[in-house]
Amino acid sequence: MVRLFKSMWRWQHAFLHAVIGLQNWVLMAVVYVIAITPVALVMKVLQRDLMFRGETEAGRETHWIPRDEPPFDMERAGRMF
Repeated sequence: MVRLFKSMWRWQHAFLHAVIGLQNWVLMAVVYVIAITPVALVMKVLQRDLMFRGETEAGRETHWIPRDEPPFDMERAGRMF
């Protein structure tokens, strides 16, 4: 009798594991369709580029500001903040 219950539990466990995997996939697809797709469509209609950061200064290609930092050593690693 114990063997029967153990085998039934193992089968149930495997079956429910597969069902949960499918449920997660469906849930994530629904969240994507409800949340991401409308925002993407609105941005496409408005022709907005969220990665655009404005015009750069004359003669510069990026907004990167070069900084002079001391080289990494054990003393600097010890005082991180």
